[in-house]
Order: sequence, then structure tokens, then C-alpha cells
Amino acid sequence: MLNDYKKEIIEAYKNRLSTQKIAELYGSSQNTISRFLKKNGVEVTRRRCRKNINSTYFDIVDSPLKAYFLGFIAADGSIFKTGRKTVFSLAIQSSDRVILEKLSEELSGSDILVGNSFTRDNGHSTTDIRFSDETFVNCLLKQGICFNKTENLDWIDLPDSFMGDFIRGYFDGDGSVYISNNKVYGNFVGNKIFIPKLRDYLFEKNILPTRYAIIDRGNFCSFHFGSKQGNLSLYNYLYYDGCFCLERKKIKFEFCPL
Repeated sequence: MLNDYKKEIIEAYKNRLSTQKIAELYGSSQNTISRFLKKNGVEVTRRRCRKNINSTYFDIVDSPLKAYFLGFIAADGSIFKTGRKTVFSLAIQSSDRVILEKLSEELSGSDILVGNSFTRDNGHSTTDIRFSDETFVNCLLKQGICFNKTENLDWIDLPDSFMGDFIRGYFDGDGSVYISNNKVYGNFVGNKIFIPKLRDYLFEKNILPTRYAIIDRGNFCSFHFGSKQGNLSLYNYLYYDGCFCLERKKIKFEFCPL
């Protein structure tokens, strides 16, 4: 009987359903499902994420939210190998966990992927999403997210209609905005491949009024902005009614007349 559903069972397991859940769906036992998978060349792990994950979410970036989260992952996410597993991880300060909750909703609907909060050595509280899913990671690789992203991330080219969302996501992850003497300033931070190309893109699209200087900071670099013209143009480019973003950064832009 199981052979009649061979492809369905294998795909269900690869798409993160546990052997127990598959057994329930097909009226079988967990051990029978495990033996069936192994017999058909599928590696069965002892412990497995039982959350339902949309593994192909990033196969095509065709919505503002996908572009935003791709940008945020480009800034703060990571993919890495641990043993034979490939792991995706996104860890941010706990006060910004709304980002993780929205991503969890996008990837898994009613399943909660957000992990527990933990305190780092510097005393800051951090919350993360972390799971192993080969298909999900391969989709990120296809879109330009890479291993050792801190050093190797290159520019990610999306249609212009989604680039504002992508850059807003990156800014929420690795950008900052602050107020000094009743004036708004900000910066983008990242590696020495990505940041100059980001700066050039914003200049060439007439979003920033000049090619701001790239500041070498050793293992990474940054560029800063602060002119009234540049702030207004960048704000109008990044934000629009109903866009998803870190409100605390958007509010700082709005604190002073732009």
C-alpha cells in the first residue's frame, strides 16, 4: 500500500512533516514509515523539526514582503553547515521580535517558528528563528544569500519594483538612523562588496544626491547620509502606506521635519 503513495510520502518528509505525522495521515506506524523512507534512499533523522514550513518561499521573489525579508536576511541572517545538516538562522534583538513573528507567519502560517529568547555576554536579549531545511536554504542560495555572508555577500539584483522593499529590509537589519541637533542622520553597514554597490544603486537611481564616501572599518565598511534632500528622498523611497518595517527606525526619520 505504501508503494502506491511513494512520491507523496517522500515529498511530505522532505517538506518537514515528521514520520509520526505521516504515519497518522496514511494509517500506518511511525516505524513502518521510517523503514519505507530508508528503503527508498531517504535519510531519516532521529530528531526533526515538526513545523510545517513553506520550503520554497524564496524560490521566486514576487511580493514586497518576500523582498523585504530577503533584504533583512541579507543583513542579519545566516546559513551554515553543522554535521550533515544545512541550517538557516536569523537572530535579532528581542525588542524587534515582531520581524521574526511576521516571517514565521509567512513561512508556516499557524505554526510558531520563533525560538526562545536568550541573553548574550553583552547583556542584550536575543530571539531567533533556526531550522534545517535543504530546500529552503537552496532557494536562498539561488537568490544570492551565501555561506560566510559577512565577507562574501554580493549585490542582489531584483526588479526595481521590489528593490525599495529589499533595501528597507536590509536597512532594518544593518542600517541605523539617529537624531542629533534636531537633524536626522543614518548609515548602511556591511561588507566591502555589497555596501559600495548599494551606495551606487541609490545614487544612480537618484535616491541619494551624491556618492557618499565609503568608510573602511577593517572587516566591514559603511556609508553615512544626512542631507535634508537625501533624507527626504530616501524616506520616500523606503516607506509607503502599509509597508512592513521596523517602526522605531521609521519614526526617527519622521521625528524632525524632513
